[in-house]
Formats: sequence, structure tokens, C-alpha cells
Amino acid sequence: RPARPTSRPRPARLTGSVSAAIKPTPYTDAFVAKFHPNGSLVYSSFFGGETSYERGYGIALAGPDDVFLTGDTNSTDFPTTAGAFDTTLEGFSDAYVAKLHLRPEAQTQPNPVPLHTCAPTSLGTVTVGQEPRGLAVDSLRQRVYVANYGSDSVSVINSQNNTIVQTIGGIFTANGIAHDPQRNIIWVTSHSTDQVTPIQVNADATTFTILPALSVGDQPWGVAYDPVHQYVYVANSLSDSVTVINAETRAIVTTLTGHFLRPFHLAANPLTGKVYVVNFGGPTQNVAVINGTTVLKNVSLYDSKEPYGLAIDETRNLIYVATVEPHRIVVIGPANGQPDQFLGWAAFHRGYNNPRRPVPMRVIAVNPSVGPSGDGGHLWATTTLGDGSEANQALFIPKGWGGGFHLPLAQNVDYYPADGIAVDRATNRVYVASGFVPGIVTVIGDHGKLCADAMTKIASPDTADNSDQIGVELWKNEESAPQLNGDVNGDGQINILDLTFLAARYGSSDSAADLNTDGTVDLLDLVIAAIGYSQ
Repeated sequence: RPARPTSRPRPARLTGSVSAAIKPTPYTDAFVAKFHPNGSLVYSSFFGGETSYERGYGIALAGPDDVFLTGDTNSTDFPTTAGAFDTTLEGFSDAYVAKLHLRPEAQTQPNPVPLHTCAPTSLGTVTVGQEPRGLAVDSLRQRVYVANYGSDSVSVINSQNNTIVQTIGGIFTANGIAHDPQRNIIWVTSHSTDQVTPIQVNADATTFTILPALSVGDQPWGVAYDPVHQYVYVANSLSDSVTVINAETRAIVTTLTGHFLRPFHLAANPLTGKVYVVNFGGPTQNVAVINGTTVLKNVSLYDSKEPYGLAIDETRNLIYVATVEPHRIVVIGPANGQPDQFLGWAAFHRGYNNPRRPVPMRVIAVNPSVGPSGDGGHLWATTTLGDGSEANQALFIPKGWGGGFHLPLAQNVDYYPADGIAVDRATNRVYVASGFVPGIVTVIGDHGKLCADAMTKIASPDTADNSDQIGVELWKNEESAPQLNGDVNGDGQINILDLTFLAARYGSSDSAADLNTDGTVDLLDLVIAAIGYSQ
């Protein structure tokens, strides 16, 4: 016999006594409250006199918004209505019966985040948990997730109106955070418990279910999701390793070692499936490159010490690395037909270019599709007083590597913006985590058009040594300059053998034949070789 259907959950009404802090008397009042089936409060109220005590003992529905209450009162000024059976206190205590009409007050809807027409535009702040660190953006469901290290929680922000949807507790020392949009799961590292915790999000991102945590290496920091291999990667900062997790089964695949030293942050290229891990420690700093479960190489950063944060421009196959001590942004990308080469760096100083006033970098994000295509998109980075900087700021850099960078435009934020910055590419909004108690997420608008004051600063920079203007020193590795000569077989000349080699690999991603390093061996590569034919 088919099972009998269960009735749907219904709201609950409660009554009792309460000491209301908003009243000037020390006496308790009767209260009534309505709760949603999920446990959330719909509304509550209290009533009684001010000279003594009231209690509620019974409650019954009298309509959708009406209830009957019974209880007793000791107050001489208990509120009554005209025509009531008894309107005065008789003796020490009287019973009462009351009918209340309880319609919740209309809720004021929060204003949507205003549209912005230029960059940088301040779009407000959101108060979150204590000491926020990692950030993750879900553009589709209009959510921003914040890992609150100091309050062991994750704040969920509605990016439509900059309000908190929910705070997910029980994630100890929440540090790094990543979003798997295919399964709608967020992954959060717990620095002190050596775990990473998956949290399942429902379709409209209103309910959140904490799934069993996985034990990883010592002091996990950053976490990244790779949609190509369907893996989640965790950087274990103290055990010098990277844990690889199957995103579908949520089981550990392997732990990679031997190529890492104090890895903090990592990021995945969603097109190539490569994962880049920054090694903060060691005499020679570098970035490890992982493909699936294989470490392909370590890219040396030479004298660029203390690399910390990184961002990936997958449209140009570029990796930007923020460094603390040398106050640089280092760039890795394709050169001489080979991917993942050291290309150069840009150093930043206040006083336009005063070497005595460095601007140490912490975390970085890229918005690759704004602005003229040749400019290389927009970069956003953070600098902190904690690293010796002169201010806690988010730095808006209107040009990337392709445009030779540009002088940053500083936006003040709260204290120590060291670990959280993210770009919502659908809305061109930038989120920066900072502060301690409370934590703050600052929202800034990015745009292809610069605001008038930004244009003025760029057109007429203040070059005085004591100015707050930040200047850029650019250095390019000449040895990595692309040489599109077409001699793919290395015999010293471009001939039919080279064209045959290219034709055999047409349509593939073979880097040896991809002369213009656009990711595909195509007609442009054949044209490059043909131009130099017989040379």
C-alpha cells in the first residue's frame, strides 16, 4: 500500500514570559512569537503592565493573524479594552484572556547595489564575521562567500543588495575558500584543524548543508577548483604539500610533495586545467605548475622574493604573482613557443617612484575583459600596513602586462587586507576583505571607462617624492621576447620540413607548433612560417 502522504510543515506560535530590555521596568511581560518551519523567527511581540509581572500559559489560533492567549497578571495597569469583563486587579493576581491581532510589520527591502558607469566607483561595504580572509564569487546565483577566520564561520552575501543572507557557523579558523559552480559546493580550509570542509548549496543559494570534512596537510591555506580535471586543490602551508581531491566523490586522490615550500595561495586556469601554486619560502622563490596530479615544472621568479597571491588571466594565458618584500607583480606566460615562462615584473613605489617608499603587495585579482583589448584588462591588488606599507588599500591598476601596466589608483579599505580579493566578472564588481572585529568587505565598481578624477590623476601625475601617487617601474625579460621565426625543427632554416611539421599538428594545442602561443595550431602559425620561408 502506498505510504500515506505527510502534511506539510506549519508555522509554530509560542507564548510565555520574557524580560524585555527595551522596557524601563524590571518586570517580565507575556510574549507571543511565530516561527517558520525552518526555525527562523517570523515575528514576536510582548504585552503587559509596568507595575508588576505577566505570564503567558496558553495560546490558540483565532485566524491567520490572530491568537487567543491565557495567563495571569500582577499589574495594576494591565492593558484592557472597553467592555472587558474585568478591568481591575482583584487581589494579588488575576487570570486574563486576550485576543491579539499580530500582523508583522512590512519589511523594508534593501536597496539594490547602484549601477556604476566608470572605475573605480565605491559601492559600499558589508559587515561580516571577524577577521575575514578568503573570498569566492558565484556570479550565477549572485552570492559572495567570505571565510571568517576569527569567528569560525562563512558569511554569505547577496551581491544584488550587499546584505548578509546567512552566516554558516562551525568552520573553525576558516581561511581559504573556493566555489565549484558545477556542483554548487563551496570548499573552505580550516587552518587550525588541518581540514577542508565542503558545503552544499541549494539551487537558489538560500540553504547550506555542511558535509563531512576531509583531513589534509598541516595548516591548509588556499583552495582552488579546477573544472577541467574536476579536482579541488588545497595548499598545505606547513607540510609543504598540495592535496588533490575528486570534486565529484569528495575523496582524496593524492597528496603532491617535493615541489613546494610554504605554499599559501594557488589558482586554476579554467581553460587549460593547469594549477599554479605560489611557494613563499626558500632561498629561490618560484611557482609550481600542476596538470592533474602531475607537477610539470617550477617557474623561477629569480630575485622576486616572498611571492604570496596570484591571479590568472586565462584569456591571455598569463599568471600574475603578487610579492611582498620586493613590492612587485611578477608575470608568467608564453614565450618562444613555450608556456609558463618568466616574462618580467612591475615594481611599485609611492612618491611616484621613490625607492624609499615601497608598496608591498599581498593578494591580486584580474578582470581581463574590460578596457581596450591591447591594454591587458584591469588588475586589482592589496597592500597593508602590516607589511610596512603606508596604508591599507586596494590598488586599481588600469592596464595589465599587455599595456605595460599603469600607475595604480588607491582605494582605502579597513585594516590588513591580506588574503581576500575577488572580481565578479558578470557585474564588474570587486570585493576586498579586511578588518578584524568586525570584518568588512569593501565593494568597488570596475569598468572599461575610467572616472573623471582617475583620468585627471593619470594625465597629470604628482611626481613629488612626498606625494601619495604610486609609480611603476617595469622590467621585461628580453630573453623571453617571442620570436615567431617558424623554425620549429631547429635545423637553422625555415623550409618544407617546418611547414610539414605544422600541418601535421594543425588544430592541436602542441606548444612546439603553436608559434603565436594562442593555444591552437592554426592558419596564423602557418602564415608565420610561410613569411620566413627559405630563411
